[in-house]
Amino acid sequence: MRPTLRCLIVFLAGIPLSLGAVAIHPRLWTVWVAYLAAAVLIAGLDGVLALPRRRLRVTARVPEQMFIGETATAVIELAAARRGATLELLAELDDDLAPQPPIRTALSRDGEAGPARAEARVTLAPRRRGDHALRAVHVRWTGPLGLIEKRVAAPIDQRVGVVPNLGAVRAVALRMFSDHNFMAGLKVEKFLGDGSEFEALREFVPGLDHRAIDWKSSARHRKLLCQEFRAERNHQVVLAVDAGQLMAEPVAGVPKLDHAINAAILLGWFCLRTGDRVGLLGFDERIRHWAEPAGGMHAFQRLQAISAEIDYRSVETNYTLTLAELSTRLRRRSLVVLFTDFRSEERRV
Repeated sequence: MRPTLRCLIVFLAGIPLSLGAVAIHPRLWTVWVAYLAAAVLIAGLDGVLALPRRRLRVTARVPEQMFIGETATAVIELAAARRGATLELLAELDDDLAPQPPIRTALSRDGEAGPARAEARVTLAPRRRGDHALRAVHVRWTGPLGLIEKRVAAPIDQRVGVVPNLGAVRAVALRMFSDHNFMAGLKVEKFLGDGSEFEALREFVPGLDHRAIDWKSSARHRKLLCQEFRAERNHQVVLAVDAGQLMAEPVAGVPKLDHAINAAILLGWFCLRTGDRVGLLGFDERIRHWAEPAGGMHAFQRLQAISAEIDYRSVETNYTLTLAELSTRLRRRSLVVLFTDFRSEERRV
């Protein structure tokens, strides 16, 4: 327990009162003693009437998982045998969760029976990926007269996992499956298109591309033939995510690394959905994480799990060593998509 500002004002208000009484008559110094005793008695009574700390129960419900760049809510539940008390809560969060202002709530009872309850909602705004915690909840309240303040720190220590944002991937997936025209285009593109894989020979007719004419086959068959191509499938794509020190700087409250990971898993979902093989590379001064290119939508869970393990590092990125080692791991021609950030002087070079 500790006195409040109101309690100090009450005690200090007795000083001019006692000085005025002594100025009237020296024997009136007992006015100060009486005033002090009355103030102490009232403050003690306020402390007794205040909600006892042992009667307050604090619990919390924290989400198990949330996405970087989004917010979630932790629900703080308070229960006590007495209603009417006004409580002020302050959540103690990890450094990678944005601090939140104090919350005021009042204990109330729905019926005559049962304890008085109150709920407070704390916003969880992660700054980085990882495993973060709501460590404790600090609660304070005053007595009916507002002279004595009581405080309690309730340990919570519940953790929430912050993972790459899959909201954009899910939104795109819903649009893709609900758009019949887009699906029709994919089905047509599956057989014929402007790709580079040879499909068949056909006789040339006006309107076809002259660049597709196969002169050797035309000479052999003694008529003008052209080649038809189909859209490529089963390509190998490697998503290379830089986790060096430049990628740890925040943009719109989220580190560049997390923006890069969100874009990488979105691109990976598209590639897997259209039949390509996708791999993932996490690197800084050297390769830290590597997933062999694999096809099928079941490979997306592996991409998601490995991308969540890419950590923030304060080292300079070594592109030469990374790309040289990557070339030794790839067994076929691949498209390497690099997610990184260059300094301005490096771009000028």
